[in-house]
Amino acid sequence: MIIIRYVFLLGILAILVGMILVIASAINSKTKGGFIVWIGPFPIIGATDKKMFYTVITLSIIFLILILFWKKTFI
Repeated sequence: MIIIRYVFLLGILAILVGMILVIASAINSKTKGGFIVWIGPFPIIGATDKKMFYTVITLSIIFLILILFWKKTFI
């Protein structure tokens, strides 16, 4: 039972150290992101900058083509 407690505490300590390292490394970083929401056949796309916007558009076109080939029906 004592070994299980030490392993459990070691795991929690590793998680806390990892969280602290992630927070410390994110202080001077710039985060970019994007999203896509499909409502029927129409995508709603948003992004934080132009590069992410074009990346999300490209991924949405690839996703649409894959879905069309997967269903084997074209609109």
